[in-house]
Amino acid sequence: MSRVHGGGLHVVADYSEAPPFSFQNQSPSFTVFDLDGRFAGLKLDGFYEPEKRSVALSPKGAELFLAERLVPDLPKGSTLYGRIMPTAEPSELPDPAALAALGEAMMEGAGGVTVGAHMPAAYTYLGQFIAHDLSQMRDEDPACPTLNWRSAALDLDSLFGPVDRHLQPVRDTCLSAGLRLGKTHGPNAGFDDLPRTRQGEAVIADQRNDSNLGIAQFHVAMTRFHQAVASRFPHESEDEQRSITRQHFQAVVLFDYLKHVIDPVVYRDVFRNGRAVVRPDSSFDKEPFLLPVEFAAACFRFGHSMVRSEYMTWGRQNGGALARLLELTHLGGGLEDGRLPADWVVHWPNLAGGGQNAPIEAARIDTHLAQKLFRLPDWMFPTEPGCKIASTANLAARTLVRGRTVLIPNAQDVAARVARSLQGRPDLAVLENWQIDHQTTCLVSKCLNAGISYGERLRERTPLWFYTIREAEHFQGGQRLGPLASRIVMETIHAAIQATPNGIVDAHNRVCFEPKSELGGRGRGPFGPDDCPFALHDLIATQQKAS
Repeated sequence: MSRVHGGGLHVVADYSEAPPFSFQNQSPSFTVFDLDGRFAGLKLDGFYEPEKRSVALSPKGAELFLAERLVPDLPKGSTLYGRIMPTAEPSELPDPAALAALGEAMMEGAGGVTVGAHMPAAYTYLGQFIAHDLSQMRDEDPACPTLNWRSAALDLDSLFGPVDRHLQPVRDTCLSAGLRLGKTHGPNAGFDDLPRTRQGEAVIADQRNDSNLGIAQFHVAMTRFHQAVASRFPHESEDEQRSITRQHFQAVVLFDYLKHVIDPVVYRDVFRNGRAVVRPDSSFDKEPFLLPVEFAAACFRFGHSMVRSEYMTWGRQNGGALARLLELTHLGGGLEDGRLPADWVVHWPNLAGGGQNAPIEAARIDTHLAQKLFRLPDWMFPTEPGCKIASTANLAARTLVRGRTVLIPNAQDVAARVARSLQGRPDLAVLENWQIDHQTTCLVSKCLNAGISYGERLRERTPLWFYTIREAEHFQGGQRLGPLASRIVMETIHAAIQATPNGIVDAHNRVCFEPKSELGGRGRGPFGPDDCPFALHDLIATQQKAS
């Protein structure tokens, strides 16, 4: 439950500490957000007064400001999500069963030979790392689904943020520049893994970065890169070393990753003319940036379709099926003595390039997901009391239902809203209704044409996530995002970079920072859309040299 105080404060019932208040439970907990949507660092006790039909709020005793009461629950710096459009009415959205059926139907086109996109497979896990740094929705907060447990800025809080204090001390680790690396297991073992407890649990700020081996190894690469920064600039302060790391990572995202996944017309327009849809104002002084829920729960989940069923080469000697990459995690149960087997350390030239052979390509962005994603292991989705997310291990179905849970309007309405904001900008090409299900499989077409409400069909009121991957398939052959998702993704990440203190995008839409030649950086700002002062292969090369 969320209410806005007369002074503008958002008071949100905290169901992670207590169930909904009632006559039997008259002491719920509440979290307070300030005027700009940031977690205010306040927790309140509430007492339900049935005769007044109201809730009386009071501070949580004398410990109101004590970090030990706050950090384990909601990290300071967390925010509410923003929105491009107002929430949809539940009655306007498809029934969850219809969405689950569409998710199941998408399995029909999976399981065959992966069709590659013209981008290295490493970008799949770079994208997942970006997503985890910007956003975290928790299934156990179904009544407050618009809480973002991460900073909305692209500030590497998933790398530099606090680690759960309840984790046991780590073993076999290498500590440098404030970050640890864990030792692998077996012959040729080295510090090429996440730091882990004796039980194998990752000792990192965001446990989701141990959900598959790809994202875990990218987190290791980022740790190595930061350590390389510290070793090359030993006389800089710790804050400055982290700032250098952030800025070069932001350059990888802006000049390399986004250039690969965004429609070139949209990319150049935002780069040169700034944002038109997501926080078009160029200053965050009065109102900090809130991550749009349309980005977090729909458009930026296009990476699901980039996952391959199998990687022909992974380590120096082996390839790996997706199922194996999921097992080689703490909860996946595939670690040996709580550590990663040394022969499963990724050889980055296989995925990112820079070797003698061309890197493996990511799968195309389309409606055909890897077979394993339709039957993910149960440990990835622990069931929480009161959780409204579909109890299914089908990632497509869960993603579709998630969009409904946070009340995202259908893609056609979102497209109309975006188009109205683009006056003087490149026109927004929109899929016609018949194009939504054109050349899809029989089962998918059947689901898209089933009546849902008001006599309309899913192809006429299309979930934004499905529209995102379908427009990529139609307009770009699955090689990059289509016009609508490109606009939302490009502008959101552009704003998230600007929202970072000392980020490389300034208030005047200029991209200015000093690429370090010691790290492989090149050029001097301001930079334009055709520049590339620092790329993923530079980041990988730097951290490999430091190993």
